[in-house]
Amino acid sequence: MEIAVIGDSSAVLGFQLAGVHTAHNPQSPDEIADLLRDLAKKGTIGLLIITERMAETVREEIREIRAEYPRLIITEIPGPQGPVHREVDPIQELLRRTLGAQINT
Repeated sequence: MEIAVIGDSSAVLGFQLAGVHTAHNPQSPDEIADLLRDLAKKGTIGLLIITERMAETVREEIREIRAEYPRLIITEIPGPQGPVHREVDPIQELLRRTLGAQINT
């Protein structure tokens, strides 16, 4: 399985330097949504990493892709502006869905 990255130019460059070949820096929410859908359909991507700010612009598309492609793991990472503060931590939500239980820290 491959790793794919969608993010700002610094995140893309960092992951490319680490050896990730599928890395994109889309410029609009429509481009992000199209890219997410294309990468999910590809079938060879196992882990898709997206910066939080980009993910915020296509939240509904991410929900649909997670439902349609349950084997694809979509993980959000902070961008250069720092983390986005939310009520629900996406990592805790992923663990809750996977394990069927809430993990409190």
